[in-house]
Amino acid sequence: KELLNDMQKKVETLIDRSSDTVDGQTGRKVQLEDMWRLLKILEDRVKELDGSYRPWQKKVDGRLEHFAIWQKGQDDEDLKCNKAWNLEHQVDVILSLVKSEMVALKADLSSSLASMGGAGVGGAG
Repeated sequence: KELLNDMQKKVETLIDRSSDTVDGQTGRKVQLEDMWRLLKILEDRVKELDGSYRPWQKKVDGRLEHFAIWQKGQDDEDLKCNKAWNLEHQVDVILSLVKSEMVALKADLSSSLASMGGAGVGGAG
């Protein structure tokens, strides 16, 4: 808008200066007046574009905000899912370790019982 106002002032200055010209230079004044009209048309077009841009910008900002909220929800859901998976995985690992320890303890107990039973039978006989 500053550029537009600056151009308007320059054109007004040129038109004022050209109004003091002699009849032979009236063509220049007409050119400047045409330029002034074009400048007004340009100003109207910029206002029109600005008027259509602002609602569009708000609409896009609204969509981006909606998408950001949706994305945050997805991230939260993914985090919950990952935590649940991690807990399930940890439980599976712990169960596997407990199972292997139980198998090892059962084998030790069986061998201990076998050695105790064999020693008691051999000593009594």
